[in-house]
Order: sequence, then structure tokens, then C-alpha cells
Amino acid sequence: MSEETKNTELSTDKVLHIADVMHLFYQEIAKDHKVYKDRILLAITDNGKYFQAYVTNEEETKIEYLQDYAIPNCA
Repeated sequence: MSEETKNTELSTDKVLHIADVMHLFYQEIAKDHKVYKDRILLAITDNGKYFQAYVTNEEETKIEYLQDYAIPNCA
């Protein structure tokens, strides 16, 4: 295994921590905008510092921009 591969591996604990952080992040966005968290879509901006948050309607036929959010620290 190369040195580069070793440095990019994540432990199960780290992956679960990232999942917890992102779950809370989705809950925060849902609360801020009074939408269901399963309707939220995130896209990373070109500079990689922010998520652009969007929401879909029930039929998933319309996507509305909500706002940019700083990417949460998962350290």
C-alpha cells in the first residue's frame, strides 16, 4: 500500500463522526428554512469552502436556492 493511500484512509469512528456532523448540519438547515431535511440538496462551491444549499418540493420538480453555508469542521 502506498504512502498516499495510507494517508487518505478513514477509520470507522471518523466516518461515523463525519456522518453525525453532517446529520446535525442538515437539521440546522431544515430548522433555519422550515423544510424537511430529506428535501435538502448540497453542492460544494468552486472554492471548496461553502455548501450551496437547495431544497426540492414534494414532487422533486422544482429546486430552490436557500443560501450558502460554511462547510462544517469534521475534525
